[in-house]
Amino acid sequence: MARSGDPPEPRGPPGALGPARPETEERRGTVSVEESSTSAGPTGRPNPDFPVPAPLEHHGPARVIAMVNQKGGVGKTTSTVSLGAALAEYGRRVLLVDFDPQGALSVALGVPAHDLDRTVYNLLMDDDCSAADVIVSTSVPGLDLMPSNIDLSAAEVALVNEVAREHALARGLASVIDRYDYIIIDCQPSLGLLTINALTAANGVIIPLECEYFALRGVKLLTDTVTKVQGRLNPRLELTGVLATMYDART
Repeated sequence: MARSGDPPEPRGPPGALGPARPETEERRGTVSVEESSTSAGPTGRPNPDFPVPAPLEHHGPARVIAMVNQKGGVGKTTSTVSLGAALAEYGRRVLLVDFDPQGALSVALGVPAHDLDRTVYNLLMDDDCSAADVIVSTSVPGLDLMPSNIDLSAAEVALVNEVAREHALARGLASVIDRYDYIIIDCQPSLGLLTINALTAANGVIIPLECEYFALRGVKLLTDTVTKVQGRLNPRLELTGVLATMYDART
């Protein structure tokens, strides 16, 4: 109880139990866990509010995206799987193309590519092999895979003597373009003939880039290659964006 002559205690809003707590400088700067988790991302910037894609009335033709970086270990395969699964979850039909002889994408999706009779290598090299012969289903509804294994490493040498060798993948994918909404190509960590094939077949390029200084050194060479493919082989190719990977707030 306040004594006579004491200043009145601050009151809370109507219906509040007890006096209001004075707002100190420390209290004003405090953000609750719930507020911080919904208002800011890992970099401290506000999280963007992405609209949910509307359902599609029909499917195709596919937008072809090449995931490219000549540096290994930057998260290309992980980003490819994550992007493909997210699109499939929103009702899009997605084909992932494992275009790396190491076959990491196939392994990530649980496909034993070494036991398969036909892989993306056969699509490139065998005239009697179609894309439908190579494509396999995955455990994710709406997500298919064109698997790869070590045989693909021989294709880069064999294609050198082929006519229009840069268009081999584009020719192979042409028969299934209308079946899918997105085709995402997981490229090997190099700028050789296989990667040029992927860029020639694609509409867009996403560059997964590790968030560290030395990862920037090869980006100029990669963008120069994209520009050359635009000018000489595929005028519709565009740089869709750079995807930051392996972010560490401590560095």
